[in-house]
Amino acid sequence: MVTYSQGSVTKSNGKWVGQIWRTDDSRKRTHKCRTLKEQDGSDIPCDKSSNRGRNHAIGALNRWRDELIAEATREEAEAKDGRDLNGVTVREYLDRYISMLESSHSIEKSTAQTYETSARRICEALGDVPVTELTRKQVQAWVAAMVNENGFSPRTVTKNFRTLSQCLRYGVESGQLASNPCDGARLPKYHREQPSALTLDQARDLLASLEAMPQTRVVCAARVSLLSGLRIGEICALTWADVDVSHHTLNVNKAVGAGGGGSYVKGTKNSYSTRTVPMTPPLESAFGDRRSYVMGRAADAGVYPSPEQMRKSFVLGNLDGMVIAPAGVSREWAHLRELLGVRDSNGRPLVFHALRHTYATLAVQAGMDIKSLSAILGHSSSAMTLDTYASSDESARRAAADRFAEFMGEAPRRGEVRQFGMTSTGL
Repeated sequence: MVTYSQGSVTKSNGKWVGQIWRTDDSRKRTHKCRTLKEQDGSDIPCDKSSNRGRNHAIGALNRWRDELIAEATREEAEAKDGRDLNGVTVREYLDRYISMLESSHSIEKSTAQTYETSARRICEALGDVPVTELTRKQVQAWVAAMVNENGFSPRTVTKNFRTLSQCLRYGVESGQLASNPCDGARLPKYHREQPSALTLDQARDLLASLEAMPQTRVVCAARVSLLSGLRIGEICALTWADVDVSHHTLNVNKAVGAGGGGSYVKGTKNSYSTRTVPMTPPLESAFGDRRSYVMGRAADAGVYPSPEQMRKSFVLGNLDGMVIAPAGVSREWAHLRELLGVRDSNGRPLVFHALRHTYATLAVQAGMDIKSLSAILGHSSSAMTLDTYASSDESARRAAADRFAEFMGEAPRRGEVRQFGMTSTGL
């Protein structure tokens, strides 16, 4: 039987965060963490002068715990009712699994959409196989076919495989399946490419071009990403209330996702992604230029919004409050980059997410410490930032090597060889 701890509440970046431990039948413990909200979805006050905020946070924690217990009870009942899987195909079992995740709100709509895409690819080859008769040999043959016949990249193959494996693992953990036929299957190896990014000169040229253009939503989004490292979904979710000019900070507390046939506002990627980002003068200018552009367009249409209406409006949106889809901004960026001839340092077309990579890469070159950069990017750990960016720049590696040489003694000149106090050149 699954059990949950009483949990605890803590303050993090001006928000109340709840933490609960889950213990399953095998006594395996997993940690759950999320930002706590009022019942109407609003933020809980983080007031230091009273316990009102803490009491509200504890109430939200208890509601969340009740939801988790109800979800576990429902899953256990469904597992008990569905232990007899005779005749149930892989297609039917995948459909049940994804529906269960959606109904229990265990995944976002955008994640469900990704799972459904993978499920379609799985079912093209294995959909009609009874789930209790699926073998490792069949799984391995399907993996090979994705590579050799479908021409899928190793990354896509791995994503599809993991969807099937997670589904079957759930069947094993719930007692419906005796084993997971994905266990032991071999996947194609792939090497993660270094993040695509601009050089410093390229980034400066792009910023100059963007600043000289009308501040449409894609121009503003590109400037913000390049100057702050925000993800595209986070930029689309920014309202003017999140742009705190008086404190020179940017409050990142939500994102826009895609799923269910449209776009919707959701929580950030994880609790670490809910953060406060310091605003530099160039970043403040990007928001100021966008605000002037929006107000000018509104005045041309004879619309004069109140301060409160502006606060609630999305930075990239119009005054009608409509959510802007990240996919739409990405399409506009693809057109804009061709217009400007934007390519990364390797000559490849620059995808929008590479603007975030550019910010991080240049921040490392500028000497920003990894812990601060990790917090600004919303990474779950500094190790992730180190692994992704700290070794991606050749000039940074060369400078670090020279600094070490200087620490050990005078750095030798290029082409100069030293041996035990003797110096020779031209070797």
